[in-house]
Amino acid sequence: MSIYASLPLVNDNSSIRLLTVEPSGRFDAPLICQLGVAQLQPGLAFEALSYTWGDATSRTRLTVNQNVLECTNELAKALRWLRTRTSRRTMWIDQLCINQNDGQEKEFQIPLMSKIYSSCSRTVIWIGEADSQSGYILGSLREEKYVDYADLSYLLSRSWFRRIWIVQEIALAPEALI
Repeated sequence: MSIYASLPLVNDNSSIRLLTVEPSGRFDAPLICQLGVAQLQPGLAFEALSYTWGDATSRTRLTVNQNVLECTNELAKALRWLRTRTSRRTMWIDQLCINQNDGQEKEFQIPLMSKIYSSCSRTVIWIGEADSQSGYILGSLREEKYVDYADLSYLLSRSWFRRIWIVQEIALAPEALI
């Protein structure tokens, strides 16, 4: 039985899955997560992840509910960087919270995405791993310093900025964190 079969969603306009990432003191420790079903309602505490899948054929294994599940390498990188040392982090991530092999489930979950992004406590934006240039640019933006056009162009060349879905993910977010 697949992990998704054991966690069925109801087509009721509020049933979603949430992924809880277990903490680790080591960056390179295996990714261990819990997946559960929740109802979108006021007070439900979770973050939504806005990211790009990257190469769908490059996969990383993670443990979800004591089962092995695969995700794209890009998502695994994001999870490693976003995992905390001491506390669990509960997130809605399309790649893992929607059964990507079930067309019917995708049909009723995708229209819920606007409600998911507007109901989360914040949207976490993963534009990819930082390098020295992107780190400098983001630091300058945080400090409201002048940012050189070439530097900004470099940052905006990341694949995240080429996705049409980001408009919804950012516009509906109560708060966004890069």
